Formats: sequence, C-alpha cells, structure tokens
Amino acid sequence: MGGYPSEENDIEPSYEIIETGNNIDMTAEWKNKKLYRGQTARVQDFGSILQAYCRNRNKERIISNWAHDYYVAPAFNDGGVIGSKIALFGCPAGKALEIIGQIELAEGLPHPALDGEWAKTARSATASYLIIEFNEKNLDQALELTKKAGLKYLYNGGPFKTWGHFILNEKAFPENWMSMKNVSTGHPQRV
Repeated sequence: MGGYPSEENDIEPSYEIIETGNNIDMTAEWKNKKLYRGQTARVQDFGSILQAYCRNRNKERIISNWAHDYYVAPAFNDGGVIGSKIALFGCPAGKALEIIGQIELAEGLPHPALDGEWAKTARSATASYLIIEFNEKNLDQALELTKKAGLKYLYNGGPFKTWGHFILNEKAFPENWMSMKNVSTGHPQRV
C-alpha cells in the first residue's frame, strides 16, 4: 500500500485542500499536511520521499476503526506480495500518461482502447452520458432517451443491491447476471 502505516486500520489520512479557498499563497506549514487522501509522496525539508508498505492480513486483528477501539479485522488471504511488481518512473508531468501507456504495453498489462485510442487519452472516455436506472423491460426507452439527448452512452446508476459483493438488484435483473448480460449487450431476450 502506498503511504505510511500510520493507522492500524490502513485508512489513509486525508485533508480537503479545496475547503481552504485560495491556495496560491499556501504556507510552508500547510505543505507538510495531507493535501489529499493518501501519503505515498511526502514533502520534506530536503525534497520529497516515496513510501509504501505491506501488511500481513492472514491473522485476525483487533484494530481501532470507525470510532470503535476494538474492531475485529478478520483474517484475509490476499495472496501476499509474491509475484507483485511496481513500476517507478520519472518524467516531466506532461509526459506521465504517455510513459504509463508505454509501461502498460511493455509489461503486457491491460491497455484498454476506445474507438482505437487508449482509454486514458481517448476524448470519448470523457463524453457525457445519461444516468438512468434501466432493465430488460425499459432498455429500449432508455436507449431512445439517450439518443434524443444526443448522447452515445447510457449508465445505470444503481444496478446492485450491495456494492463490494456486487449482488444485483433482482427487481431490475430478475435472471441475475444473464439479465445484466442481456441489457449490457443491448439484446434483451423478450419474455
């Protein structure tokens, strides 16, 4: 994990810089505070440092979390760090995306494309979209509304009953993942 093991619960400290208003004249004191969630990179008097750490989670732990002093963190087998890799690179800020793309390709990592262009730089990746809850029964209407609005993309803002385990909302997707597949391919099977 990036940052410092400053909390046993591994929740990174955060600071909302936007709440301070004008940040142009930020004092030296504020530069050492968390300016965002996380602290992988940290400003120091001598420059800056990068820090990462690993936590062995294969045994149950009691931690302080969510205003509780004794919170049970169950054992979790995440596979460990064997075989894990990290890419550390340096470049001018304006070249960062280009270099990340080169690293993805060189290392055989996923490098998704939209309309033949890398998704991270494709203009279509930032296109507007219609957010509406849809299912197999009202998909045609949702697609029609999307086209009427002059948009190319349709987004379902609430397909899941629970996030994390991704249990689908059975009202919208009665046949579970088959219903989701039917809707996402745009070819629902009419009952």
